[in-house]
Amino acid sequence: MKNYILTFLLLGLVHQYSLAQIASSDLRQIKNAAQYKEGEEVLLKHFARSTRLTREMMSNPEVCTVLGVIKVKKSGTIEDIGTLNKVPKAFKDQFFQVAKLTDGKWLPTNDTSDFFYVVIPVQFKLSGADYNVNVENIPTYFHESIVVVGYFPNNGFYNYQEDSKYLARVEEFMAKGKNDKAIETMEYLLSRQPLNTNYYRKAIDLYEKAGRKEEAAYYTALMKVISAKS
Repeated sequence: MKNYILTFLLLGLVHQYSLAQIASSDLRQIKNAAQYKEGEEVLLKHFARSTRLTREMMSNPEVCTVLGVIKVKKSGTIEDIGTLNKVPKAFKDQFFQVAKLTDGKWLPTNDTSDFFYVVIPVQFKLSGADYNVNVENIPTYFHESIVVVGYFPNNGFYNYQEDSKYLARVEEFMAKGKNDKAIETMEYLLSRQPLNTNYYRKAIDLYEKAGRKEEAAYYTALMKVISAKS
């Protein structure tokens, strides 16, 4: 899989999570793909050229991958824009700003459906971080990944922590009965590796134990969609 890579000077990133994911009902239709009028190559170049690291992304630097979704009407106009995974708000907002510029540029791919979908992974990387998304389970109907790389000014660096560090924190929080903290940490891991089905299983278990049935059901459905691959 090739990636479209864009680089930026980076000062930092916010760490506020957005809850504006797509509806669970959309997951059942997510494979019903829309087609970009100008072709796949033009679409991905648009995202690569237009994606930016904004002023909001200026503290608590972190890595993230947005599984962005565009929901399209038969007319080719956009019905909704969201994400499959929970991500920090600044990342979701950046995807929204770029995705909305494609309004009216879509084609339906059949005559029977009311809505069509586009899934574009956008990976935000930081200089010095050995961070890559595990694409082993990436579904075939996802578009190619967009990669945005941030470089720190004045030879600064990012203190990247491996996933194992955060998984250990999850266990520590659970042992102390701090379920909300454990869930928050798992959500962060899913913003880093949104195609890791083992992380979904862990998050689902935590949601169920916390009585958060709606979120458990959503991630159960999403895990099935990702596991299906095609």
